[in-house]
Amino acid sequence: MLFLSSFLNDYPVMDAVTCGGEWGESGRVVFRCSVLKIWDLGFVGLVPFVLLLLFVGCSARVLYPLPSRRNDRNRRPLQTFRAYNVAHRGSNGELPEETSAAYMRAIEEGADFIESDVLASKDGVLICFHDVNLDDTTDIANHTEFSDRKRTYEVQGANITGYFTVDFTLEELKSLRVKQRYSFRDQQYNGKFSIITFEEFISIALDAPRVVGIYPEIKNPVFINQHVKWSKGKKFEDIFVETLKKYGYEGSYLSKKWLKQPAFIQSFAPTSLTHFGRSLQIITSTIKEYVVGIGPWKDNLVTASNNYLQTPTDLVARAHAHNLQVHPYTFRNENQFLHFNFSQDPYNEYDYWIKKIGVDGLFTDFTGSLHHYQEWTSPFSSSEKDAYNLLDKIVAMISKFKHS
Repeated sequence: MLFLSSFLNDYPVMDAVTCGGEWGESGRVVFRCSVLKIWDLGFVGLVPFVLLLLFVGCSARVLYPLPSRRNDRNRRPLQTFRAYNVAHRGSNGELPEETSAAYMRAIEEGADFIESDVLASKDGVLICFHDVNLDDTTDIANHTEFSDRKRTYEVQGANITGYFTVDFTLEELKSLRVKQRYSFRDQQYNGKFSIITFEEFISIALDAPRVVGIYPEIKNPVFINQHVKWSKGKKFEDIFVETLKKYGYEGSYLSKKWLKQPAFIQSFAPTSLTHFGRSLQIITSTIKEYVVGIGPWKDNLVTASNNYLQTPTDLVARAHAHNLQVHPYTFRNENQFLHFNFSQDPYNEYDYWIKKIGVDGLFTDFTGSLHHYQEWTSPFSSSEKDAYNLLDKIVAMISKFKHS
């Protein structure tokens, strides 16, 4: 996602934009940033294929009662000493993507952040779903009551025919069940889980027994704004930001507030920036005003030939020189996704990208694999583990006492 300073300047609820910000006394967001020329990083011509990140944070939950009753002071903090483990659509290598089960499994397996794509229903509710159409990852084909909903829409310049989220209310979407995207993955959980809302996704993170960040992507904002209308002329982006504000997300990157409830915001859609009052020409000259990291496809960092990785580019080094993090996507365990350099071993791939390339975070479909690798190569010290284990036991005892 591309976020720039005029985005929040033009927002009715915000004052200015940044790589991080805080909600001021007036209920407005105040951000601070510096300027960096995009061509300093060699991004010209690469912008459409690069994921740009806005690092956001959050505060303690005061105004809105959320599901978790856990005392935040007793939660294990986010680790920041090694590359972030980002659960791509949850642990979707094991369970259907973007479901509550996939996210909870990812948290159980050690994810630092859970990532979600955000779309909207016909009645304007934000949902967690990757595709604008429902055909590939739900059982919509089995619901004959919706057979008249098939449409053909233009999406990002191409005509797509199918069943689209924007033609279904949340109640109707909840009647569907999600299935695995890839046929070579475990199919036993197909039909067991429903589509979840963005707020349900946030609650899963907030209910975790330790601090877990969220990593939402605003998906296809132009398409959503064309087909979904909100009151008072609000846009998809407005509703998204209001939801983050509702749940207390604030604080600059690595600030105390951010570390309580971390969040990164992402998008591939530079067209959404038109709502923020900037042109692409301006964007390409002021990248550092609104991002503190990039998330390119990993093969753009190290190109491949005949499925062998070639000489790495210096993009990571140049990004780091400007204090930008690099979070490439997507790491998958299956052989068809692994380059021959790694001898069909995903742990070799993680080792290469973390130790040789030096990335700061990784989007993975197999959260557990990345966590195991990190625990073997850069584990918490034994004293830290003992302290956290003791803290978990104390919290469990207190919770049991309160509910007895």
